[in-house]
Amino acid sequence: RPTPTPFAYPTAARSSGVLPAFPRLNSKPIGTVATGDLVTARQHVARCAATDDTRPVLHGVEVTSLPTGLRLAAADGFRLCVQTIPALGTPSEDTAIGVLPLESVQVLSRVLARRKGFLTVAKRDSFVEFRDQREITFVSRLIEGVFPDIGKIVPDSFTTRAIVETASLHRAGAPIWPT
Repeated sequence: RPTPTPFAYPTAARSSGVLPAFPRLNSKPIGTVATGDLVTARQHVARCAATDDTRPVLHGVEVTSLPTGLRLAAADGFRLCVQTIPALGTPSEDTAIGVLPLESVQVLSRVLARRKGFLTVAKRDSFVEFRDQREITFVSRLIEGVFPDIGKIVPDSFTTRAIVETASLHRAGAPIWPT
């Protein structure tokens, strides 16, 4: 089995005086979440996003603000992954933020991978902004379209329940599930 090698992406650094001022969305923040929680949730959810871009809405991650936190959801037509990140501070009401392109979610996760602290999320028109308490501001355009209604797919209650040890389930699915 080959071992993965670390990947480094060289970037040219420029002084901030050379670059144009970064615009703020000037909208009310929707919520605040821990940076590490967002990165972890992205790792779980992005696996289920469609890999082809023939269905643009499924080639992204839906972001929704809930009173309990920020919900990330991805689907590819066969699988559905949903992860809720706990809110820090005052919870917001249910607000559909939109569908972030998969590439934007992956870049945001890489940028925030070693950061601690929290992110403030804001939305204006078809853009979403993630801003940390120091120097990172990440703005992405949202995908136009409607993500499948998760409430209709995932049942609210169930009659059958199975409790399985994680290790046993992983061993049973090892031949078909990549690690």
